[in-house]
Amino acid sequence: MKNTTLWLEQGYCSSNIKDAQLQTKSLALEIPINDTISEYDICRFKLIFEEVKNEKQLLLDSTILGEKITEIMYKNVSFFEQDFVCYTHENNLELLKNSENETIQQALRDGVLLKKNSYRKDCIELYGEYDIKIQVFRQGLNKPEFLSSESPQFLTDYEQKIETIFVYVLIFKNSIDIKKNNKVANSSVYGSLGNLGFFMVDLKLFSEFIRNEVGNGPMNLVDLFTTTDLVDKCFEEGMLIITWGIKPWHYYIQAMNSSIIFDECIVSGTYKIKNEIKELSVIPGDELLTWPACLGKKWPIIKLEGTGEKIDLSLCTWSGALGNEIIPMYILQRSEEKVENIQPIINYSFF
Repeated sequence: MKNTTLWLEQGYCSSNIKDAQLQTKSLALEIPINDTISEYDICRFKLIFEEVKNEKQLLLDSTILGEKITEIMYKNVSFFEQDFVCYTHENNLELLKNSENETIQQALRDGVLLKKNSYRKDCIELYGEYDIKIQVFRQGLNKPEFLSSESPQFLTDYEQKIETIFVYVLIFKNSIDIKKNNKVANSSVYGSLGNLGFFMVDLKLFSEFIRNEVGNGPMNLVDLFTTTDLVDKCFEEGMLIITWGIKPWHYYIQAMNSSIIFDECIVSGTYKIKNEIKELSVIPGDELLTWPACLGKKWPIIKLEGTGEKIDLSLCTWSGALGNEIIPMYILQRSEEKVENIQPIINYSFF
């Protein structure tokens, strides 16, 4: 899938910002952000600048990015050869200087949070007149959908207690009606995982397959997967995505149903899933120890858009600057490419 993100920046901002602008060689476009944008003193900040090339392209919206704070549309904005784009806003640091929170004070001392956020991209690949839609979103705290006693406790560190502010810039020719574009389905799961990681299956099909292979009774699928060829049969039948031997931590698991790439990936695996499977339950690997007890529980679902049997699973990380802030994300991407070899991610830690 071709990445249509022209520009992505990540950092931090204060809860009160002003004078937000998007600038080119010839003009400055104001972004109307005037009120306090969060109850948290410091927020993560993400700038996404995406070119919309057709009306079939999937776009992000509140389902993924959170509550929309504001938006504005500019028409017939001219870009010239070797043009640049610059985003800026000012942070209100006066509200933070008297804070008793040591993490905030350390962030100010270390320059994590500056008086002005400024990001610039030179020689942007645009030429001619475009319409620009600028949207600002606030994404609240993510609560885990499952918990592992092995992972660090949820919301114990300051860096886990902040929201994310997205400035999402769509640029497109005026011949494209972006109202016709489809939106990305919410296909993200967040939870804490232990060493046995997680597995993803269509529970109905998978349970039928297991019953046919080894019976109905209670069993330890971890033992069967490691001492028999059962896991290989699951892989070949396109029934199972699994990763274990991971670092106990809090993880995002995301289906890449858009063409925006957020992070650099550090390891990848390849799996096969039947083409007719469009949804997968995400289940902690510990549940394999007491199969089939998990069938009586409710699990989060990830939607797999598109067609094809090949699934690439990649582990990406983003390391912030507030304490030990590390955000790992597993990303699934479906394609119609032929599955040459199944290569699961096993025994891999991001540090």
